[in-house]
Amino acid sequence: MLIAMFALTASLHAQTTDLGGGKGATDLGGGKGTTDVSGSGSKTIEIPNLLKCSAPGKSDLECIVDKIFTFLWVLAFPIATIMILIGAYQIMTSQGNEEKVTAGKNTIQYAIIGFVVLVLARSVVYIITGLLNSLSK
Repeated sequence: MLIAMFALTASLHAQTTDLGGGKGATDLGGGKGTTDVSGSGSKTIEIPNLLKCSAPGKSDLECIVDKIFTFLWVLAFPIATIMILIGAYQIMTSQGNEEKVTAGKNTIQYAIIGFVVLVLARSVVYIITGLLNSLSK
């Protein structure tokens, strides 16, 4: 996604570069594409915030990290639940076979460990952002 944003920025910059030495900005449509800042032909491009991270009191980085963890949480919770159910099914259908019982226990154990790691990672992010916010004040 970062590469796509860079490519978009580079292509927009290439389209608005004034090679003729003229003043005034090239409008890319809608009147909001570029503006002439200094009157000398230099142009700026406004790139909209595609992630829509405009939460009050949060920086862009905090908002992006929060969106990433929310996405991971939405994925991880059902996956962990399904993996625990698969492990339980493996244990129930093992018919006394120790290898299948061990495989089922390992499936449940790894699902719980993965879920705990996700919870701890989110906690670490909150601790670090809290420390950075307190240091910046």
